[in-house]
Amino acid sequence: MWGGLADIAKGPLGDRLAQGLQAVGDIVAPIIDDEEDEDGNYDGDKSYSEMANAMFGDVGGGVVDGGGDGGAFIGVGQGRKEQPPPAASAPLQPSPNPNPSSPPRQERSESLQLEIRQLEDQLHESNNEYKHIMRENEKNISSLAAENASLKSWLADLESEGASVRTLQENNQQLESSLEQIQSIKQALALELVGVKTELEEMRQGNAKLGDKVRELGDQLDEAEAEKRRMEVIIVGSSNTKTPAKIRGGGGGG
Repeated sequence: MWGGLADIAKGPLGDRLAQGLQAVGDIVAPIIDDEEDEDGNYDGDKSYSEMANAMFGDVGGGVVDGGGDGGAFIGVGQGRKEQPPPAASAPLQPSPNPNPSSPPRQERSESLQLEIRQLEDQLHESNNEYKHIMRENEKNISSLAAENASLKSWLADLESEGASVRTLQENNQQLESSLEQIQSIKQALALELVGVKTELEEMRQGNAKLGDKVRELGDQLDEAEAEKRRMEVIIVGSSNTKTPAKIRGGGGGG
């Protein structure tokens, strides 16, 4: 029976429960297998509690009195202590039962078997629950793996978008630098335009003065041309007379 429980139990929790049941079986089996004497006791004149204390007085789990000499619960320990065999010259003699209310062997055996079945049921339930939890964990792990893959893809997209953003930032920096250069050129052109306007104004003023000079020279040329024509008229008139014309301002006659 005990070996079968170990085979049924699977997983860490089942293994621990199976080990505990195996230890309980190792401790309880000698009591169940003992012969009941005519007084309803085991091992001659020893009661249930005396029997348990004699066999398991120093086990790790100890013996806990459950409410009477026959209600002891034997905890899981290191096994029962070896007892020296009784002397041949002092055989055990039956004695009156110190606790007549102790349950008979059959009832205690049935109680232990019931407890064992309950432990088996709990073991099965724990094992099924453990398997269910493991299946749920596997589903959760699969779901988390899918989410992780999705997150990795999303992060890759973000990195790609980040690269695009960095490229845009670099382009914006280049544009800003170009705009600064254009602004500098614009300022330089504005200064140059001021200089050109100044020069144009000076040229306009110079042209005005030149125009005045040209007009003055034109007037002088007109006067010279008029004087030339007058002189030509005088010369032509003097050449048509019989005697040469006297030079104005000349003196004396002959």
